[in-house]
This record gives sequence, structure tokens and C-alpha cells, in this order.
Amino acid sequence: MNRDATLRAQSRPLVLAATVLGVALFGPGTASAHDLIARVNPSVDPIRVEAGYDDGTPAEAARATVTDADGNAIASGILDDKGMWSFPRPGPGRYEIVVELAGHRDAVVLVIEDESPAVSSRWRLDKDLGRAIGLTLLLGGTLAFILLRRRKRTVRTTSEP
Repeated sequence: MNRDATLRAQSRPLVLAATVLGVALFGPGTASAHDLIARVNPSVDPIRVEAGYDDGTPAEAARATVTDADGNAIASGILDDKGMWSFPRPGPGRYEIVVELAGHRDAVVLVIEDESPAVSSRWRLDKDLGRAIGLTLLLGGTLAFILLRRRKRTVRTTSEP
């Protein structure tokens, strides 16, 4: 193998790593996809459901459905242009409120115990933490790939006669 071919082969992983790092650092800051987030305000009567995307856009015309513990729909409606909808306070029990629009979905659990309603929603990973984890995995995988390729090349070179 001549010197130029060897130099190209050795610099290929560096070019790959630099490209990945460049895209990660200087590429678009956010993806165009967004997450639908539903919130319930149980302290008012009627109960108010508010939904929007994580970029602050209201979920206008989203469908909201309230189901009881047995899965029976007790109320449903369409969110207004502000992403809000309200429904009469149901009796004591556990209810699930599902908001859906264009393939996006979020569910919130509403528990009404006599006069003290409680709301719980699913846990979400912080966006910045998610980006940091993704970038770490991407760069770590790239580094592992480069090191494994270099190791295989070294083993192959030393074992050849």
C-alpha cells in the first residue's frame, strides 16, 4: 500500500468524526416534530382541559375524550382556538382525559375524591437533557467505531507476514 492510500485510510475516521460533530453542533437546533402536552385544571367547575405543543402552539381543534375507570366515555369535545375545552365536573372516581390531534396524543389522569381532585400526568424527560444524552451516545458510538476499526487494522497489520 502506498503512502497516500495509507494516509487516506488513517484520516477517514477523523473525517467521519469531524462530520458527525459538525452536524451535531451546527445543524438545526430543533427538529420539526413536536410533542403534544395536555393539562387539566380540576380546581374549577367546569373542569378545564388545556393542550398545546411544546413550542407553545395551542392544539386547536384537538379531540378530548374523558373516560371513567371502566373505559366508558363520559364526555368528549373539540378544543377551541386557544387549545382549551371544559366539561362538567364528574362525580368521585378515576378518569382519563385523552387529547389527540394529527397523530399526536397525550393522556392525563384525573382523580376526584369527594371535594379534592388530583391530577397526574406521565413523566417527561427534559429536552436539554435528552439532547445531551443523544449527543453523548452519538459521539461515543462514533469514537467506539473508530477505535475498533483502528484495533482491527493494527491486528491485521501485525499478523501479516
